[in-house]
Amino acid sequence: MKSLHHRHILQLLQVFQTRHKTYLVMEYASRGSLLKYIKKRRPLDEEEACTMFSELSLAVNYIHSQNIAHQDIKAENILLDWDGHVKLTDFGISKRLASGEKFKGFCGTAQYCAPEVFNDTQYGGLPSDIWSLGMVLYYRPPSLSRDNALQHKVHDTIPELVDSISPVSRALRPNDEINDNRPHNEAIHQRSIGIPVAAP
Repeated sequence: MKSLHHRHILQLLQVFQTRHKTYLVMEYASRGSLLKYIKKRRPLDEEEACTMFSELSLAVNYIHSQNIAHQDIKAENILLDWDGHVKLTDFGISKRLASGEKFKGFCGTAQYCAPEVFNDTQYGGLPSDIWSLGMVLYYRPPSLSRDNALQHKVHDTIPELVDSISPVSRALRPNDEINDNRPHNEAIHQRSIGIPVAAP
């Protein structure tokens, strides 16, 4: 972590040891976790959510540029500073990958994991981080009963997503009026919507 320097990654400032313990001195994120924030404020308004997701995406893009897979991106590991800016943290199971290196076997938190993580096959660590990003974007506090069954079902189902989005965002979805008579995945959107830019 000491080698990572990005405004949206929680900075490790110092490490020192006593006879029995190791202490990590880290940047202070006074507003706590995104999980706590969402539980208190839910739902977030779209502008705030866009800014937070943009900042998180910048952090993940940075670690991926260093060939590091986080492997546990979730609301609990996204902290907020005094101004509400995102700080990605908890690199306890992250790994710097050699060229072409793959993972095999379960790693992370079940409700955020990509389907391939549960299979007995090799998978890319960076793409699985991207899946976790998408799960954060559509995050809602989980139910215990759903979590208990999730690991056995995730490879067979598509996650149920919350559909409480604004009319502006809904307009970005393909529909009969704007899809140019092409297949759904080739639809051309004839609207110009600005891409959210993270705060400095």
